[in-house]
Amino acid sequence: LLKDAGKFVKMARTQGKDYGEVFPANMEGYLLPDTYEFPYHCDEAVVLQRFVDEFRGRVLPLWEKKKAKSPLKDLREVVVLASLVEREAQVDGERGLIAGVYINRLKLGMRLECDATVQFALGKTKPVLLFVDLEVDSPYNTYKYTGLPPGPIANPGLRSLEAAMAPTPSKYLYYVRNDIKNDGSHVFGKTYAEHLNNCARYQK
Repeated sequence: LLKDAGKFVKMARTQGKDYGEVFPANMEGYLLPDTYEFPYHCDEAVVLQRFVDEFRGRVLPLWEKKKAKSPLKDLREVVVLASLVEREAQVDGERGLIAGVYINRLKLGMRLECDATVQFALGKTKPVLLFVDLEVDSPYNTYKYTGLPPGPIANPGLRSLEAAMAPTPSKYLYYVRNDIKNDGSHVFGKTYAEHLNNCARYQK
């Protein structure tokens, strides 16, 4: 077991460049969530190396296979977009659609308006965001600034990374949580008018 979780977090946030050019200094977003087995007695460097090896072994080959047709220019953008998908999607089958919504918005120069990025900018999770929350002045606030945020807001899993590499094509620009089903799914819309109708119909 790790004796000092704080030391591990500090290493993960500052030493990414030591593991090669594919990793930024702050490795948030690059620590692939999964079930890992470690020796009972191991240090922070061993744990971090395992995360690095897992990312190299599973994500990099996938990116090599998908990058020629990807709408994103590099792996950094993939990880950033995947982190938004990871935070927003609760149903696996919607990950590609949600990624596609953001790609469509990027292509049109629209703000992404992702609630999860506001939560990240605030530094806390709130059950309901208020209008004042959407005004937080942070480059991570995608309600104020266009484009992808400057870095990942979570460590995305492989399904979210795949969705970001190869989003599901659609004309959707909006989605809203389906409170009628209450199963984590969303209702998607192509126009703002359709989105407003979906909000009125499906949100409590």
